[in-house]
Amino acid sequence: IPKGFPIYELSFLLFFLVPMKIIIVLYILIGRKIQSRGNELSANMDGSVHRDARHLKSRRNIIRMLSKFD
Repeated sequence: IPKGFPIYELSFLLFFLVPMKIIIVLYILIGRKIQSRGNELSANMDGSVHRDARHLKSRRNIIRMLSKFD
């Protein structure tokens, strides 16, 4: 390793920023897929089908959970 090589910055980039970016992108993709399926359910839902309403509510809860950045 040459003297003055930014090893700490490189390790921070490789072991923190790159995985964090991958995780964020995957969470966004999961949220989009769940939300689009939820929209399909709400378009096809009638008043007598409670199962679809429960699925829609659980998907909304999952989207809320994915959007929390505490």
